[in-house]
Amino acid sequence: MTRTQFLAKEGVKGIGIGILILIFAFIFELEIVVFFALFFLIVWACIFRNPERYPAERSENVVLAPCDGKIIDIQYQGGYITIVVRIDWVNVGLIRAPYATQNIEIKTSHGLKTTFLSSSIIEAMNTKIYFSSDKFDLMVIPEFFKSSFYALTDAYAADRIGFCKLGTLQVTFKDSFLDARINPGDEIKGGETILGYVK
Repeated sequence: MTRTQFLAKEGVKGIGIGILILIFAFIFELEIVVFFALFFLIVWACIFRNPERYPAERSENVVLAPCDGKIIDIQYQGGYITIVVRIDWVNVGLIRAPYATQNIEIKTSHGLKTTFLSSSIIEAMNTKIYFSSDKFDLMVIPEFFKSSFYALTDAYAADRIGFCKLGTLQVTFKDSFLDARINPGDEIKGGETILGYVK
């Protein structure tokens, strides 16, 4: 399993900048800047927190949620099931493997990082990052922060495989593979909530 510290690696640069500003403000006795720097550091640490997650049930037949968020849609089409998850500001941004997988390929379709627009405009204009593997496919549409999948050749269930904070994630399985046990409106936790079971 990919293990990192309390803070996801995507947040390290921001913490470093915040600490430098805090030190500068403290040396020059800029109280208001010290206050805002401390506030920034606390908010940044919350945004990029990196908790350990343990599935409620451990089994080779369990399929886990790939991220934190709210399920906004479940689509059955052409022999596939696609689960669409909204990742918000308060959700942990790490993306995790819902099931053990191999033969991973990653590609990016470049675009914008728009937010506060209609979902159809965001889907048409925003950057899309694709994760393809032998068991499932993921697509992330980031809206604000930089998102990515990590360069991996394989992953175990609940391994950290990427990052997205504020955006949409779609995970697709063959309908013959997944017996889904979730519904639109459900709040899920990556690497912990059970999406369903292998048929």
